[in-house]
Formats: sequence, structure tokens, C-alpha cells
Amino acid sequence: LATASARSRAGPAATPGGKAAAASIVEQVGVSWASALHGAASPSREGPPPPPPPEGRFALVPRPARLDHLQGGPAPHETPGMQSLPLLLFVLSDEQARREERRELDAVERAYEEVLGVDAQELLDLQETASLFRLMALTKGEQDRAPVGTVVVLVFAGTKPEELPHVCSKLVGRAPNASDAVTSRSWSDDADAALLSEWHWAISWEGRLAVCSVRAEGAFRFSTTLRQVLETTLRLDAAGRPMAQPPNSSEVATRLRLLPSFILEDWPQHQWRGLQLDCVRHYMQVEFIKKYLRAMAYYKANVFHWHLTDDQAWRLYIPKRPKLVKANKWSQEYYTTEMVREVVEFAASLFIKVLPTVETPGHALASLAAYPEIACEGDHFEVPKTRVGTYNDIMCVSKKELADFAQDVFEEVVKLFPHRFVHVGGDETPTLKWEHSDHVKAFAGKARLSNLGPDIMEAWYCFLGDLLGKYNRSIVMWDDHFARREWSVSRKCPGAEQSWVVQAWKLESPVGNEEYISRSFPFRTIASPMRNVYLDYPVASIDYNKTMAWRIAERGTKSALGGCATMWTEDSEPKDVGAKVYPRYLAVSERLWGGPVGARSSDGHHLAAEARPRALDESAFAASKRHCADEAPLSRDLGFKCGKFAHVEMERSPLWAGADVQTTMDVYALAFRPDRALDGDEESYFWAIAPTAGDKFLVSWLTQNRDPALRLGKWFSRLSAKTGAVDRPGDQLDNGDLSVAQWLPSSDNASRYELAWQLVGRFQGGSATADPSILEQGPVAAVQITCTVAQTKWMSLVEIFAEEGPGRPVPSLSDLPDRNSPPRRSAPSLGGAHRWPPQAPQMAVPPKPPPKPPPKPPSKPPIPPSKPPFPLPLPLGSSSSSPSSWPFPLPLPFPLSLPLPFPLTLPLP
Repeated sequence: LATASARSRAGPAATPGGKAAAASIVEQVGVSWASALHGAASPSREGPPPPPPPEGRFALVPRPARLDHLQGGPAPHETPGMQSLPLLLFVLSDEQARREERRELDAVERAYEEVLGVDAQELLDLQETASLFRLMALTKGEQDRAPVGTVVVLVFAGTKPEELPHVCSKLVGRAPNASDAVTSRSWSDDADAALLSEWHWAISWEGRLAVCSVRAEGAFRFSTTLRQVLETTLRLDAAGRPMAQPPNSSEVATRLRLLPSFILEDWPQHQWRGLQLDCVRHYMQVEFIKKYLRAMAYYKANVFHWHLTDDQAWRLYIPKRPKLVKANKWSQEYYTTEMVREVVEFAASLFIKVLPTVETPGHALASLAAYPEIACEGDHFEVPKTRVGTYNDIMCVSKKELADFAQDVFEEVVKLFPHRFVHVGGDETPTLKWEHSDHVKAFAGKARLSNLGPDIMEAWYCFLGDLLGKYNRSIVMWDDHFARREWSVSRKCPGAEQSWVVQAWKLESPVGNEEYISRSFPFRTIASPMRNVYLDYPVASIDYNKTMAWRIAERGTKSALGGCATMWTEDSEPKDVGAKVYPRYLAVSERLWGGPVGARSSDGHHLAAEARPRALDESAFAASKRHCADEAPLSRDLGFKCGKFAHVEMERSPLWAGADVQTTMDVYALAFRPDRALDGDEESYFWAIAPTAGDKFLVSWLTQNRDPALRLGKWFSRLSAKTGAVDRPGDQLDNGDLSVAQWLPSSDNASRYELAWQLVGRFQGGSATADPSILEQGPVAAVQITCTVAQTKWMSLVEIFAEEGPGRPVPSLSDLPDRNSPPRRSAPSLGGAHRWPPQAPQMAVPPKPPPKPPPKPPSKPPIPPSKPPFPLPLPLGSSSSSPSSWPFPLPLPFPLSLPLPFPLTLPLP
């Protein structure tokens, strides 16, 4: 006890020195604390929980599984001498916890010191703790409980969680009873070990607070809850009035004593609660990543998906492959070994694991540019500045050079990242290069594979799984491969279902139904549906409510580990990240940690959406609004200002009133319908999926039947079109024309008018501006944008800007030709166009039928064809053919030493 001096920044300092130090503690706090673990406690006084005032509600994100209001004795602020008492923090642990989690306990101590603004008093073991408490009681002989303003954190690994509520209640002097000192679920299942490590049980009783857990991580999770309680909820002074300014260290003590009496029990619904950050398309400084991690921990996330390699750059330094980081043509920044270790250690102090993502075999132009020998063909590759689509050049599975490359890269990765999982990519991988590669064909023949697509991908995953398995690591991959795996892969990797983890962003069958994970999918999964948790997508597509409605997996799914929201940065610099992630990640954390309040049964599953309201905490939406306030820690301390909760739609600009809008482009979603480009709001836009050559966007008054006078058009002095939205600046139309249909005097009869289409501008840098001299020739009855060259990236049409010019003579309806008369210079037909509004009359040109939906996957694998659809070399040792039937002479002109991922004795399908 020589070092057991209570150090407080809020009260007078104690002098160390054995029993004298303990006596000094008692003199300062003015109250005894005896039999904290074994003695009697003051009786509780129960009653109906009165609803607290609105300013006293807890704004917790995510909300806890259990939060019960307890009615106790006199209000803490009415306790005599309360204001003069110091704030004390005790961190207690048993010998087993210290032996197994020494560093973790240090992290817990630092977390509570930061929240409370005091130094922790750490006691070596429970026996010495009880001795100190009894000494305190003998000195003063007063109440047998902790002093007001005391916080006790107990990590007791050597007991069952069912026993801790009784201990925790005694620590604050409340007599435990059957109604509250119990756990809300059973923890007998070994599969719940990951969730149990984060479980915690806390009680606030008449100005005293204690939290108990069986692992250090559980105690740490409550530190973030406590900070939210103190900083976003109880903004009150001693008289109960709201406090306007952020708290200082002395105000924290006051707020702690003003806490209402409650019991809080919490644990996560899912063990994998991830947030991703793409540091390739835009480099993120280490200090920014630390800030990102602190915000993650504040909302109880526990896995940081660190995207480190892609087509545009390779950000991770690999000593055996130094040319990788030099391939960063547009941005020279990368993460050194020391920087990576700094991030990993900082994350560990927040109980966050780091999952590195090394993209293979696609999204690999940066690695191919550095080491072209790992490609199937070519010796020079350009690294793009930003993403403009999906690239055909990928790693050449089958080559020895690629096997050596993978060995060098992943050997370093496992040294830097202690997490037992490594993400190896696998999304958006065109197989065209494989299908034309002699290397791949030879490998497929030797391994007795049936195709050069899914079979090769399966072989690659199997090879990486074996490679990383030697380091006790498992691979994580995107779900693209699994939409065809059941019927397209002829030789499946042994043990894959037990070792692989699938991150599902498409959720196509059989993985899911595009919204949630299917119960029948056998692989362990991480849900990341692009329609719910892609936080780089605009708010008009994914808003707070849509994220809150996210359903992770079908009920009864045992393989779903949890989920991960993604923050891709093709169009986001560091300054843009915060407003995109928040407030939507607040809803994500609600779904991943706990789900609907009061809707978890004893087995941890949700029973119903948004069950009974509770007296002490706000709704998820109200709490999130508080967290997005300027004075809340998210903005004040972490520097992340929230973006919009939802997009407010504007009405169509009066200039375009009555116009019919049509397009042949594929519309992404209703929120980005074509008339969003006519509302005068640059934050809303029309969003098209990868326009093809000849695709058009038409705004026309020519088809107007309700008001025929609109067919006369309008005189424009200015006309322009802009693509590339504020939140999607790269989604531009690279090649396109801007045309108008004008009423011009007829060449045959000057008193009559005829319709003529004229090219008025071309797109450059995502924008097109009309030639004013052409606009002066006649009133405009239609405006058309045409894509002249197909592009793989999407297009966001922000706005078509126009200004009406001074009044000019316009033709009358009688001067116009018949509606069905062809224009003098025709624009291409818009057959098959999408119209907006949908109920508008159809054009004279008959529309093409809607595209047929993609065929559903067969319920059973198809019967293999009698001949492979491409020339495959026969298996080695086959006697059914001579060497002359091979596509190249023997011996092979190149080494074929990539290890076969399958035993050749597996039965063929």
C-alpha cells in the first residue's frame, strides 16, 4: 500500500507512506468505505422510475442492452459537503486479469483517467483492497460504502459474470436484490466468448459509480459510454440548470455526482464491428488515421479495415519489394514500417484490431507497374490518377513470379499486423487476360480445372489460404466469386468453408438477397451491402434512416460475424471524410452493437424493432442529433463535423416547368431520377450507371399535350451542362455533345417555322457550354446531351443551367408544322428511354422493351459440356492424346511452379 495514494486533480493531494497514506485518504474524503466486497450495504428504496427532465436523458450511441432507472435516497447534490469532496478513481483487478491482460489494463486505466480528469488509484489485488477499505472504516467508523464522487472499475477474470453484479452493487453501497443484481443473458456457450469479453455491468447509486467486467475490454467499452453520459447528456449545474459550456475537470466531478441512480448492462450483438478507410485513392496522414480510430472507439467499433493497395497506388512499404511504393505516380506518400506499427499499437490501445487489405488479383495496376512480370502479358502498365472503371490487367495466377511476389508481400504483412485475418481482395476481377494466357491454360490443365475464370479464382484463394495459414492467419475476400462458385467451380478448395471469411458487398445469391446475409450461406461473413453502408455514396442514396434500417443477416444465421461500413475515397479528401461517415456511422454502430432497444432476448437475438421506450435514454435519432452538435466531442475533440441526416429534395426549377425528361441511361436509384438535374440545387443530381456510346438525356417541350403553347419553346441567352457532383466529382461525362432543337424560319416559306437540331457545345472537363450565336437563331424547344464514347465510370449530371434572354418574336402555334413532321436536322431517336415523370405521354418513337432480368442461378450445377469451351492442355500423364494436341510444344517454354492448391485425387465433378 506504499504507493496507494489517491491522486486527484479535483481535490487536495495525498501524501504517500503506507498506513499514513490510507489515513490521509480517509481524512480527505471525509467518509469511510468498509466491507466493500463482503460487508453489509445500505438498504435500497424502490419506487416507480419517474421520467427525468428532457435535459437529463442519456444521449447514448449505440444504446445499451439494458438501462434501468433506480430511485434511491436523497439527491447526490443535496449531500452535505459534496462540492468539496475530491473525485476518486479506483481500478481494481485480480491476479488472473493482471497476468493475462497487463497492457490492456493499462489502456483501461488511461481511458478512465482521460474521461474523468483524475489519476487512477490502482490496487494490487482484492485482498489488499479489502484491507484498505477496512482501514478506512476503522478510522472514521461512518457509512460502509464508497465516498460520493467515487468511480470503481473492477476487472475480475477469475469469476463468472453472473456473480459480478452482486460485487458491483456492494462497491457502491447498494443492497443487491434479485430484481436488478442479475445478468440479462447466459454466457455458458463457448461461442459467445468474443461477446463476453466486451460485456460489462455498471451501477450508479447516490453519487457513486462502479463498473464490473470479466475482461479489460468490457471495462474499456463502458468508458466510452461514461464519456457520452458526462459530455452529451448531463449538461447541468448543481441546481439542475443546463450548462452551456463544455466541461472542465472540476465540472466532470460535479456531473458525476449528479448522475441519476441506474443499472446499465451491455454487450455487443456482433463480434465484428468494422469501419473501412481507403487510403489509396487519397493518402491519409497517420494523425488523421488516429483521429479516425478514436472516433471509431467512441462508438464501439472494433475492426479497422485499412485499404492499402489498389490500381492507383501501393501505400505499404515491403522491404523485399521496394519498387511497389515507387509506382505511386500521382502521390508519393506511403506508410513505412514504423508508421504502420504506430497505427497498429494505437488501435490496440483502443481495443481495435487492424485488418490490412492487399488487393489481389484485380485492382492491381500499381503492383503490375512495379513488377510487370506478375502480369499475363505486357511489360509496361500505367497507374491511373483516379478510378475510371474496372481494368482488365490483373495478376497472372499460375506464374512462379506471382507466387514469389505473394510470398514476399504477405510475409511482411503478417509481421506488421497481428490480427489473425488478412484481406486479400478479389472484387471486380475480369478474367479476359486469363482466358488468353498460355500460362493460365497450362496451369488449368495440370490442375484438371474446367474453366479459366471461377476455377482459377478458387485456385488463387486456395493458394493464399495455404500461404497465410502457415502464419496462423485466415483470409478475407470480397463476395464476387461466390455468386458463381457453386456451379462454376469444378474443384473446390478443401476446408474453405471453415477457414475463409467473406466480406459481402453485393450479397448476390447464394450469399444473400442484396440486402442481408442468407442463413444457408456456409461461410463466415462480414456484411457490407453497398446499398446500406457505403458511406462515400451521396446522402440522397443512403441517408441516416436507410442505414438505421439495415438488416445484417437473416434470422437464425450462425455464420454472420457482423458488418463493416466502407469509406472509399475516389472523390474524398481527408477534409471530406467526416461529413460522409457521420452521422450515418452512428446508425451503423447502433445496428452492429445492439440493435433495437429492449429487443434482445437471452440469446442475444433481436425480437422486434424498437421495443418499449425507456426513461433514461433518448431515441437513436435524438441521440445522434446531440452527438452531431458543435459542442459534442465528435466535433469539438475529434474534428469530425456531421453531414446531413437526409437530403431535402427541391422542386423543379420554374424555367423547366412542363418539360418532359427522358433518358436512355441506366438510372441508379429513384433518388437520382432525371429531373434532379433541373431543380437548381447542385447538391442533387441525376446519377447514371456507366453511360454507353449513343446514350442520351433529353429535356423537351415538344411532347407536351396538356399545354400545347409550351411547344413554342423559350429564348435562351445562356445554356450549359455540368457533370461531376460535389460528393462525386470524378463522375463526369468525358465525351459528349450538347445539342438543342430550335424553331427556325422555314427555307421554303418565311412565314412558317420548322424544327432543327443543332450542336451547340461539346463536353470538356465534365462541362459543356452552348455557343451564344447559335442560341440567338431561334427559341429552344428541346435540349439533349449525348454520350459519344462509352465509359465504365458513372456519370452525375449536376444541373442543366439556362437563362432566358430578352423577349423576341416567337412563332405562333399556327406557324408550326404538324407535330409528326420530321425536323430539318434530326436528333437520334430516344427509343427505349426512361421518362420522368413516368406518367408523361409517350414519344412518337416506340420504346424498346425493358431489358430482361438476368437469369437466376440454376438450383443444381449444370451438366459439364462434352468439350471444354477453350483449348485446355490435357492432364500430365494422360494417354488419350499425343503431345501434338497441346496448344504449345513440349517441354513448356516457361516454369510452371505455382503450387497446385488441390490434391489431384479429388473426384472430378
